[in-house]
Amino acid sequence: MASRRELRLRFSWSRSTLTAMLGGYLTFILLAAAPVHALDPNIHLSQYMHTAWRTQDASLPAGMFSITQTHDGFLWFLSLSGDVYRSDGVRFLPWRLPAGVSNGPIGEILADHEGGIWVVADELVHLRDGVVTSHFELKGLHGFQSISEDPDGSLWVGLRASDAPLCHVTDRAVKCFGKADGIPIFDVNSLLADGKGGFWLGGSTALVHWHGGVSETYPIGALKSSGGDIMGLALATDGSLWMGIREGEGLGLAQLKDGAVKPFVTPTFDGSRLSVTSLMFDRDGNLWVGTDAKGLFRIYGNTVEHYGHTEGLSGDSVWALFEDREGIVWAGSTSGIDSFRDPRVTTFSALQGLGKDLAAGILAGRDGTIWVANAGSLDRINNGTVSSIRRSDGLPGDQVDRTEFLYHSE
Repeated sequence: MASRRELRLRFSWSRSTLTAMLGGYLTFILLAAAPVHALDPNIHLSQYMHTAWRTQDASLPAGMFSITQTHDGFLWFLSLSGDVYRSDGVRFLPWRLPAGVSNGPIGEILADHEGGIWVVADELVHLRDGVVTSHFELKGLHGFQSISEDPDGSLWVGLRASDAPLCHVTDRAVKCFGKADGIPIFDVNSLLADGKGGFWLGGSTALVHWHGGVSETYPIGALKSSGGDIMGLALATDGSLWMGIREGEGLGLAQLKDGAVKPFVTPTFDGSRLSVTSLMFDRDGNLWVGTDAKGLFRIYGNTVEHYGHTEGLSGDSVWALFEDREGIVWAGSTSGIDSFRDPRVTTFSALQGLGKDLAAGILAGRDGTIWVANAGSLDRINNGTVSSIRRSDGLPGDQVDRTEFLYHSE
């Protein structure tokens, strides 16, 4: 066991030295032994390495609406104006459709698992190695296109067409489905495979589950009265369905529970007040929520975290979410592109719950708990969670004395 003198030699830094070293924050260096494959779910959004490319500082040509990644690792971004950019994660270079196909504004892009890319413009185009392998005209293409790749490499497309709002596309043919095939809605704004051969379809009036010509309909009366749309669908690992509703007053972020669509509400968070534009579950089961005006949220269980323009997000109107192969999460906003990746250095500050950003002493307990002598509090970090003992809890004085802190910790 270390002596009192050894402990004091290790931990009796002066406030000025500590502040100069850490800027008043508590920092831990994490040595990565292997490539990162997912964001660490145990740290707060504000602790990730965040990079923003913004239109206002000319580091990005436009706000972004859709994101995908081809097998060569390149990221593809679709701008709000319908232009496509290819990126290596640093530069964003414009890309154009080959000559001979429609050159109108592009409404959606999606990389397939074989290295090709699907592009929705005035027509649907499939390319491999820059060569057009097929292109089709589809009735009912619109600005908020939802497309989904089938496990066999073909494509499913949601449309706004009263006779056939869902189409299955291969390089050789198109087959569309509508009311006669058991689909009761005329518009499909969001499309999600259920993993069992069927689909969840989000429209302007209802949520539909469709499989083999048989459908179950979950009407949402508030959608019709408010003019909202189901803009995003996401399946949790437990099989529960989440949906994001834009401009749907009283709905916002919702779940399908007991056969009914219900807003997600906790004692500290009301999802019904959001206008949701995009949803995504990452590999660790965290739900990422993009909103029309309130930035980005991440939800795990009943824990809800927020990250917006005030925290450094490029913009508070987030329309695209994507997790790349390295586990980096990308968010596209009307003002730029943001990325979140695991840090090599994890920082704890008042944002994560420390009493203040005035750490004056640090000690590791035998159980792995980190104790922090702070101005006005004794802070404790355990498994990434911060708790504090403050004057209201009986802590004496305005500041924990470093000498007493070390003495009683031996």
